[in-house]
Amino acid sequence: EGISILGIMLALVSTFVWAMFWLLNAKDKHDPVIKLFWGFSFGVSAKLILYYHMKNLGFIESYHHPAGKCVMTLPKSQKNP
Repeated sequence: EGISILGIMLALVSTFVWAMFWLLNAKDKHDPVIKLFWGFSFGVSAKLILYYHMKNLGFIESYHHPAGKCVMTLPKSQKNP
């Protein structure tokens, strides 16, 4: 079992990114509403691009549930046994 090196690296990178975001945001003097708009716009755009590419590469599958909801799942080859 042991310790996951990948998990430790991801935690350190995430900590660094959020620390830099916080430090840079504390010094930023722009209007908070404008910063929220651009942050939201970038986040939605990045998420849509990532979803599109992950779906085309076969990392996720989607189908419409009979209740009318869109459901996303991992392909059968990538699910945990």
